[in-house]
Amino acid sequence: MSLQNSDILQRELSDQLAQMAAQLKRNATHFSESLAGDQAVMVDAQTKIEGNFDVMKAQRVRLRDHRGKSGSTTCLVLMSLLIVAISFVLMFFVIRLT
Repeated sequence: MSLQNSDILQRELSDQLAQMAAQLKRNATHFSESLAGDQAVMVDAQTKIEGNFDVMKAQRVRLRDHRGKSGSTTCLVLMSLLIVAISFVLMFFVIRLT
């Protein structure tokens, strides 16, 4: 009786092991397909990031050039405001004193 139970238990364990091996194979195949799909997405993302990097480098140069040109304009605006403020104060005193 014990030998039969042992034999039945061994068959059940063998069947379960075969099922687990089949499931493991299916999981490995699915994982491999997922990795292949993810690799395509990663390559696409890398291409887009490299393109963005090139655009950002070009924009950085444009911004640097613009900043250099706009510095003199800012100075001109500030000097104009200072002259207008001084003129206003002088006109105020001229009008008050006369």
